[in-house]
Amino acid sequence: MILMSSVDIVINTTMITAPLNGYIEPLENITVDNELLLQEYKDHIEGKMTEVKGEDGHLQQMRFGLILHPNREAPELHLMPATRQLVNQIRMVFDFDIATYRVVMPNYVYNWHVDQPEKPTCIHVPLITNSSNLFIYYDKIFRVPIDGQAYVLNNGIFHTFANASREPRLHLMFNA
Repeated sequence: MILMSSVDIVINTTMITAPLNGYIEPLENITVDNELLLQEYKDHIEGKMTEVKGEDGHLQQMRFGLILHPNREAPELHLMPATRQLVNQIRMVFDFDIATYRVVMPNYVYNWHVDQPEKPTCIHVPLITNSSNLFIYYDKIFRVPIDGQAYVLNNGIFHTFANASREPRLHLMFNA
């Protein structure tokens, strides 16, 4: 076991538990073909997203559960070889139960929140994003680009996300 900055990582056996910098960082040793993943999404998932509306009735986000708990995979995953390969690669370094596609609509901001302090890590794979999509932790702002990387995020501390653009943002997310 390697102990780094109060974050435990055991290569090839146990899992990533939080970003080393405390907020967001690239997931090492995993490369992503963003274009191929996006095409598989468009071919098999896009029309099946579920709308999530706020109390005011406005569309806030759209979701699709690709994996809901380790043994409940959507049948579409079997039609998506690049996505399945990524899922298997991430399983090697991160113990997740849920994988979802999540679209955050334009001009939408989440409230400040903590997702699960007992499971403070999630992984995001950006498929559609831009420079006006912002993860905000206290006084730090991060942008997660489409650059062939998956990103480890700390969702166990106060944070928010703002889509301050005119376009929807799409990520494939893995949560413990």
